[in-house]
Amino acid sequence: MTPEFVTVHSTQWHKNPATIVREAVSKIGLPLVVKPSNRGSSVGVNLIRELDNLKFTKVIQAVDHALSFGQEAMIQKYITGRELTCAILEHGGVPQPILPTEIKPAKNDFFDYSSKYAESGAEEITPPELMSKDMIKNIQETALTAHKALGCRGLSRTDMILGHDKNLYVLEVNTLPGLTSTSLLPKAALASGINFPKLLDIIIDSALV
Repeated sequence: MTPEFVTVHSTQWHKNPATIVREAVSKIGLPLVVKPSNRGSSVGVNLIRELDNLKFTKVIQAVDHALSFGQEAMIQKYITGRELTCAILEHGGVPQPILPTEIKPAKNDFFDYSSKYAESGAEEITPPELMSKDMIKNIQETALTAHKALGCRGLSRTDMILGHDKNLYVLEVNTLPGLTSTSLLPKAALASGINFPKLLDIIIDSALV
């Protein structure tokens, strides 16, 4: 399942932004998230908790910001809960999930850009603590389903929220996840028994299948 959302294309947006926002807020409610449809690293993401006035200035500014990164933006319901991510690696053309990771931002409300790249910006726990084996399996199966549904190859990493309502929500699929020393996939792979040289071997081998 995904959080309820509305997509906004730049050609529609500039005709009547106030009407689009009014309809989106009426459908989704508050709080909500505004983000570009095709960016990673939480670039251009804004969390709107309350409306400033009837002109929806905060939301309009957030959509303008998101559209500065591309032709399409999303206005999405903000789901509170446990932030999770799970990567898929392909072995001999067969996609397989590794251990999921729970992400606990240290300072901010969600795993934003500064939390991802600042030192000690977030605590990353692989596998998540105090989580049942059934839920971990559910997270892995959800990541695998998303990988296959989008036709991903080689590797992917799906970001999710385990909501306070106990539902698992897919936020996005990273088709080219980071491989730096601070990136989530290499850390989760290591916790799954795959060191960095072996991880690179798997990725390269999958490209040759």
